[in-house]
Amino acid sequence: MNEPQPVYGLYASNPQMRRTATAWLMLGLAALVMAGFYSIVLVLARTPALSKFTPFLDLFHIALVVHVNLSVLIWLLSMAGVLWSLGAQSPKPAWDRLSFWLAASGTLIVIVSPF
Repeated sequence: MNEPQPVYGLYASNPQMRRTATAWLMLGLAALVMAGFYSIVLVLARTPALSKFTPFLDLFHIALVVHVNLSVLIWLLSMAGVLWSLGAQSPKPAWDRLSFWLAASGTLIVIVSPF
């Protein structure tokens, strides 16, 4: 007897869901790129010859917090958005756009907050 094989894939059932998942994926990628930028700031803030030229008093701790928030929290949020977008039964474009733009604006606030 042939039993049906289970399917372990997430597929976008329509183009709207694919666009939403792609937007969430790009937000996660942008968060990781900016986390990489802040990791360079971390190294420069701890370099003895360059640390005296830092414009902020506590640049290392500020950059560390922003780096961790971008590389862990926002990246995980965006990956959850990708999975939820692909796993949704029916698209809700208004809610999808609202949730994405709220998350993207929050990400932008986190990125520019040290300045």
